[in-house]
Amino acid sequence: MKVLLVCCALVFGLTNAHVISEYENENVALQGMFEDILNGTINGILGKMTDPLVLNDTNLVFKEEGTLEGVANLSDFKLFGIKSLVATYIKITGMSKLNMTVKIPDISVNFKYNLDVLLLDLIPLYGKGVNNIDIETIDLNISGGIDLSSGIKVKDISVLIDLGTAVFNLNGLLNNPEFSALVSTALNDNFCDFVDKNNELLSQILGQIFEEIINSAL
Repeated sequence: MKVLLVCCALVFGLTNAHVISEYENENVALQGMFEDILNGTINGILGKMTDPLVLNDTNLVFKEEGTLEGVANLSDFKLFGIKSLVATYIKITGMSKLNMTVKIPDISVNFKYNLDVLLLDLIPLYGKGVNNIDIETIDLNISGGIDLSSGIKVKDISVLIDLGTAVFNLNGLLNNPEFSALVSTALNDNFCDFVDKNNELLSQILGQIFEEIINSAL
């Protein structure tokens, strides 16, 4: 009788182990499928982009009385290098958690601006010119969740930024070349540190943008 019970227990254990193994294998296969879908979605988005990426002219009106008042116009906005973006790592675990690393070797931003605002009812900020910003080596560490309730969607996305170097060439600030050069130098020396120290706030903003872009394409 004992031998029979032992044999039954052994058969039951082996059967369960086989079922669990098959379940785990199916899970791994599904995770791999979702990773491929996400990678294909990113490549599809990039495939539809032009390089340079040209954005529409934008008019900004500031009406915060006592804080910031005035207008700003951005035109001829061109972003070079976005198509070199590569998702070097995509991992979905537990069918609900997403981790991804995106690298951009370098990008360049060119735009014209026309600015006329008053800061704190005291400081006039004005000028117009052509600006250029070069950023080398951008790493985006993206994490969040996967929502399978209605197809495949990403949710609760956060994005941490790691920048290599940033070079600003600003022109026309206060219509003063010396002042523009001074601000450019200050940004060159401090911009990457500023991004690093404010990653948590930037993560929320960029997370919402990435979430909308990816979900609109899925």
